[in-house]
Amino acid sequence: MGVRTAGGEPVNKIELMNAISRCNIDQRDVAAAWQTYADELGAKRDANPIRVLFYPGISGVAAWRTYPQACWLAADPRFDVRISTEICAADSDEADVVIFQRACISRSLTEVRRRADDGKASIVDLDDLIHDIPDYNPAKEAVRLERQAETYEAIARYATLLTYSTAPLERIYRSYLSEVYPKHEFRSAVLPLFIDPEAWMIVHPSPLYARHDAVVIGWEGSGTHAGDLAVVAPALKIIMEQNRHVWFALGQCTRPEFKGPLSALPRERCIEFLWDGFVHLGLRYTSMFDIGIAPLAENMFNRCKSDLKLLTYGLAGVPCVATDLDPYECCPNRVVRNDPNQWVRVLQRLIDDEVERKAQGEHTRRWVTSLRGPMARGPAWTEAILSCVERPTASPESCAAPERS
Repeated sequence: MGVRTAGGEPVNKIELMNAISRCNIDQRDVAAAWQTYADELGAKRDANPIRVLFYPGISGVAAWRTYPQACWLAADPRFDVRISTEICAADSDEADVVIFQRACISRSLTEVRRRADDGKASIVDLDDLIHDIPDYNPAKEAVRLERQAETYEAIARYATLLTYSTAPLERIYRSYLSEVYPKHEFRSAVLPLFIDPEAWMIVHPSPLYARHDAVVIGWEGSGTHAGDLAVVAPALKIIMEQNRHVWFALGQCTRPEFKGPLSALPRERCIEFLWDGFVHLGLRYTSMFDIGIAPLAENMFNRCKSDLKLLTYGLAGVPCVATDLDPYECCPNRVVRNDPNQWVRVLQRLIDDEVERKAQGEHTRRWVTSLRGPMARGPAWTEAILSCVERPTASPESCAAPERS
């Protein structure tokens, strides 16, 4: 049933999306909500469970690299799972394994080193090629100022296990770190993203379905993807000029980097949403997309990225059109070269055929649920945790930095 006003009239989808777009959420509240759900899952624990602590940092990435994984482990009686947005030595001391997500790397070195000295296990998780961020990505400056790349190199020496979201990312860092520290043996694993639809529906607000009086092309991008938007902007310009009922929704496009790619689009039909709010309200928002896009500029940084957008579109039952690049080589919908004419043809076909849109969206939902759900991907995370408990951590002697000429 669609969303209705007090008078019984269906809510206009565009008005509803604009209202939701202004919502902002404190990520600490989101982490607390997931912790509550994890506690409910872990009501029946073993007498002496393995204590796992996640440090996701305050970042949207945590929604995909921490919360589903934490809930998967919490449902296993062998584990007692905690989630904390702030690094605390006292909490860390109680954990058998601590997982440090990339968003908190710049604050993690001291704690990872301390745990190594104490013989305790640490997993350091990375989801981006932070050593090769494109110039168009404003996150490059933040990574430079926080010295994230240098800190990651230092942390890697003390970690029990280094985990990565994709195989290309793992291959690059395994080779690079072996060159930087030739005498150190690094352990690494590829742990792809997965989504738990049941958990997401419980913790996050339910989706809304409003009147479809417009076709919304949505991009779950953020303010760091201006160069990727430039790939598809020429096609969007043509599409929106030829179809007055088509709208475009994306996140944080008020950043200066978006000014160029967005300048040619009709801004009165562009909807902007706040990223932190979107992470929590994502399913409610994405469910009102009619078509989801995942454009990527061709560079090594993007080749190492995950297919996150495909997963979130699939969770909402939205068809996905993506750039034909490594992250989307398994996309069950449409992949296109970065050619405006190809983008226009594929998008126009979906705009014109509502039945096809729904069929592709449902196909994507089934694909995500069966191949990228917790039962398919969760066991790899379980094995990673158990391997850290059963293996000794790195000795302080092997962590010594190499001499540099």
